Amino acid sequence: MDEVAPFGIFISVEGVHLSCAFADVAGMRHGGADGSTVIRPELGEAVTGVVVEHTDHNHQLKLHLR
Repeated sequence: MDEVAPFGIFISVEGVHLSCAFADVAGMRHGGADGSTVIRPELGEAVTGVVVEHTDHNHQLKLHLR
């Protein structure tokens, strides 16, 4: 993970040349009694996920993290 924002995180994808990979808050794990607590990875932590959207013209990926 490279950068944290209130609405999600920006990620570098190993071995892939992209403008940006992004995981929004909705695509992250949630916890807490009511499931509303977003579990964010630590800065620099390796993450895995699924590509849910690809924008061809600017080479951006949207991810859901596992």
